[in-house]
Parts: sequence; structure tokens; C-alpha cells
Amino acid sequence: MKLLLVGLALAATLAVLSACSGESSGKSKGNGTATEAKREPVAEKDPVEKKGPVATTEPVAEKDPVAKNDPVPKKEPVAEKEGSSPAAAALPKTLAEWKAKLTKEQYDVLRLKGTERAFTGAHWNNHDAGIYRCAGCDETVFNSTDKFDSGTGWPSFTRPAKDGVIASEEDQSHGMVRSEVHCARCGGHMGHVFTDGPKPTGLRYCINSVSLKFEKSQKE
Repeated sequence: MKLLLVGLALAATLAVLSACSGESSGKSKGNGTATEAKREPVAEKDPVEKKGPVATTEPVAEKDPVAKNDPVPKKEPVAEKEGSSPAAAALPKTLAEWKAKLTKEQYDVLRLKGTERAFTGAHWNNHDAGIYRCAGCDETVFNSTDKFDSGTGWPSFTRPAKDGVIASEEDQSHGMVRSEVHCARCGGHMGHVFTDGPKPTGLRYCINSVSLKFEKSQKE
């Protein structure tokens, strides 16, 4: 009897185990099916909208060129040096203009570097007090206080009225080497300078009368 009961108990236990095993197997199969279910295809992302062609950069507007000034106004005449006249501000530019401005004798000496004959000029024997101007531009070039009698027949001075009014350059004409002097302002030929003059300078500016204009002093 005990054996029978034990057998029945074993049989019941096996039946229960068998039932549980089958149920577990079914669930596994079910789960597998669910797992193996096809995945829904992932919706493709809309392709990135292609940008339209890059807009051409508008050319940078060129700056308006700086307005060109009207022709550069002529510079104001250089302030005249003391002792010069307003007429010196505007000078002829060509030989033709000089020829129209000067007398024949003045043109021959001032522009063509001629020489007047000794003892024929207006100023070689002038002893009045005053100033001597360039006949071409009215620049004051010599003073009567520096004039002396050289015995040459041409007006002679020991120095110019002031520094810078007379310029010089080498002259090799007539087979000699001399220092030619001319008006620094207009370039008009005056004569020559030598080193045989009296003190204090030891110089002798030998000048053509026709190159000069004399202006008598108003002082008594």
C-alpha cells in the first residue's frame, strides 16, 4: 500500500513537471516569434534640401573717385624781396617775350650776353646816391655806396646790394676764363667779377650800364 502511494505521488509529480516544461517551451516559442518579428523599415530622412546656387556676391560698389580738383591754381608769387618792385613778380618766359619787353641794347646784353663799349654807358660816371636795379626784373642788385671809379669805363662795385641777388658762373668765351655774373632772379647777364677791387672785399664787379636802372635816393 505504501509503495502504491509513493508511486502515485511520483506519477503526479512527473505530470506536474511535464506540464510546466511544456508551458515554458510554448512561451519560449512565442517569445521567439515576437523577437523575430520584422522590424519596420526606418523611415528615410528627407534628404537635406539642397541649397540653391550660392547667390553671386554683388560687386562692391566702387567708391566714387575723388573728385579731381580744378586745375591747381597757380602759386601766389613769391613774396618780393626788399627793394624789389611789383613788376618783378611776373617775368617773361621766352626770348621772344624778353625781346618784346626790353630795348634792343638791353636784350643784346641781358639775354644774349653782349658787352657795351666802354665809356658809353649811362652809369659808368654816375656819382649820385641811390640804388641800381636789374633792367630785366627790377631787382635791387647794387648800391651807390659800393660803387667806385675803376677807370675801366664800366660801372664798378665792390659787392652786390645783398647776398643772393647776384649769381655767377664760369665764362670761357673770347679765349679767357672769367666769372660771369647775372641777376639771380631773372638770369639777366650783368658783366663779370674780378679779384682786383679795393677793400674791404677785394672784388670788382664790372657791370654793363645797360643792364641797370638807377633809382636816385630821395634823401638829401
